[in-house]
Amino acid sequence: MMIVLFYVVYVDPGKAFTVVSPKEGTWTMRGHKFLAGIPVHNWALLCFASADERGGQGGRGGQGGQGGHGGRGGQGGGGGHQTDSGQCCCWNFVRQLQGMSRRLAMPFCGDPRFHKHGDNHWQLESLFNAIIETCRETELIIVILPERGGGKDEYSELKRLGDLVYEIPTQCVKQKLARECKPQVLANVCLKINSKLGGVNVAIAQHLRCPVFKRDEPVIFLGADVTHPSPQAGRNE
Repeated sequence: MMIVLFYVVYVDPGKAFTVVSPKEGTWTMRGHKFLAGIPVHNWALLCFASADERGGQGGRGGQGGQGGHGGRGGQGGGGGHQTDSGQCCCWNFVRQLQGMSRRLAMPFCGDPRFHKHGDNHWQLESLFNAIIETCRETELIIVILPERGGGKDEYSELKRLGDLVYEIPTQCVKQKLARECKPQVLANVCLKINSKLGGVNVAIAQHLRCPVFKRDEPVIFLGADVTHPSPQAGRNE
C-alpha cells in the first residue's frame, strides 16, 4: 500500500501560483484563491429555517450587494426576480458567503434571482418549478435546512429533484451553520459549490507528482469518512 503526501497548488491574490504542503493532515485556504473559480450569475435561495429564525437578523440592505445581476440573466425567458418580503436570517449568511466567494475568486454576481421560505419537503417540487419559471438559467440552488430532524426529509427530496429531475446543482447548509457564519464553514461551502459548477479548487504540483501518477494506467482514490457521535448521543442511546 502506498501512502502519498500531496502538495497542492493555489493561486495567490497576486495571480502567482503557490505550492502548499499539508500541515497535520490539512490544507488551509487562508490567503489563497481557487485555481479556477466559476462565477455564479443566476442562483436561487430556499430557506427552511424555523419560523423564529426568519426575522430580524441581517437584512438585505447591508453591504449593498455587488452591482446588478450580471451576466446571463433573462435569457430563455425568466429574467425576473421573486423574493419573500421582510427580513430573514438567511441574508446575513448570503452576505458573508458573497464576501468569501469574492476572496476565493468564484464570486456570486448579485443576489439570488429567487428567494422563498418553505415549511416542509412536500413544497420542494413546486418551489423548483417556480425557480425555473423565474429564471431558466438557474445555475445553483442553495438551501438552508431546518434544525428539526436534521433536515433529512428536505435533503433527500432536494437531491432527488436537483440531481435526477431538474439537473441543477444544489448546496445544503444547516440552519445553525448559516446562523453562525464561521469563515471555515463559508470556505468549505465555496469549495463544494465551485467543484459542483466545474471549477478547479486545487491541483497537485506538477513537479512534485509521485510515481503513481506517472504510470500509464488508471488511478483510483479511496477515502473514508469517520463520524464520532456527540457525548449526549452516546448517553441517550
